[in-house]
Amino acid sequence: MFDSVLSRALILSAGVITLCASVAAQSRIVVDANNGPGTHFTALPPAIAAAKDGDLVLVRPGRYAPFSTSKALDVVAELGAVIDSGSTSGPLSITDLKVGQRFVLAGFILDFTYIDVARCRGLVTLTGLATNKIDSSRNALYLRECADVVIHGCALKFVQFSRSSVRASDCIFAHSGIASLVGTPGVRLYSSDLSLTASKVVGGDGTGHGAAWAAIIVSPDTGQGSRASNVRVFGDAMTSLVGGVYSGFQQMPAIQDFSAQATLELDPRVSLVGGVQGFTKTTNAKRLSLSVGYSFVGQTANLRLVRSSQQVAAIFVSTHRNKIPLAGLGDWYLEPSLQFVAAAHAFGSNDAFEAHLGLPNAPSLQGLAIGYQAIGIDRGALELSNPVLQVLR
Repeated sequence: MFDSVLSRALILSAGVITLCASVAAQSRIVVDANNGPGTHFTALPPAIAAAKDGDLVLVRPGRYAPFSTSKALDVVAELGAVIDSGSTSGPLSITDLKVGQRFVLAGFILDFTYIDVARCRGLVTLTGLATNKIDSSRNALYLRECADVVIHGCALKFVQFSRSSVRASDCIFAHSGIASLVGTPGVRLYSSDLSLTASKVVGGDGTGHGAAWAAIIVSPDTGQGSRASNVRVFGDAMTSLVGGVYSGFQQMPAIQDFSAQATLELDPRVSLVGGVQGFTKTTNAKRLSLSVGYSFVGQTANLRLVRSSQQVAAIFVSTHRNKIPLAGLGDWYLEPSLQFVAAAHAFGSNDAFEAHLGLPNAPSLQGLAIGYQAIGIDRGALELSNPVLQVLR
């Protein structure tokens, strides 16, 4: 009965979302390497060059060269779209986004390339990205001096965050996996804030080629602008950090601070292989944590919420936007004028509950930037979950 009511609510709300998207008049540019019906460009870089702030660039299956931009765009791939730099090993670059702007990159497979995001003061959303082929120990994702990056549902090898603020959920971050190279961690931080939920991070094993690594490494940073890193890891056993193993027997830490100034907030329900090492301060704390599967038009999205101490909680869905700071609570990423309840639950003995959200079968909504976020209530006190930002594909 709950699913039936929920489906009807979503169908009614879909009309509102469609109308609002139409009113906003977001221009759509279609990129298709095979030049199918409705194609505007057969290559991605010229399509990005022609796009204007606020445009949606839909990319059909095919292989495409990486691009560079400072525009506020939504670049959304259909299944089978690959960014391949070939022999150049050049990056896909997103730079200098202004305060109040948003950039969305969704759905691409990465071959012999990496994503470089630098000096962005607005919101950068990365969702559904995956490393396929890699031929060096270069980071699959490198964030530099970015104020607000939200990552969802990505499977990337060796990511690095420098002087940035990052929230990640439903991700796999692994080491480079190249046996002929010195090993790597799954995530390396310099002067950054990282909040991680419902994700797995794996450090590299070491042999005669070099050292093994923890899953997450906090490295020293020097010079103007350096500061202490802050790491927050939440959820239950669906979140796991696995340190590498050296020479088949020496277990490395799951998470390790080499900076001698980082702080760690860790949910005791999280799975660790290798433990914690370093950190000037470690706090054990449970937090309201949200995990959401991919959202496809006409399909069902799977939602999972893990409470801290809440008696009741509700998961909201809407289009997503730049964060709204809420005093004493945190940041809210959903558009207030469109949001509605996707699921609600009164907790009993279990800390987690799951819900299934039927999404409208409306192709016109493909590429729409949506988000999920939960609010929990415990004896009158409110708590916000992590945001889960993605697109309808």
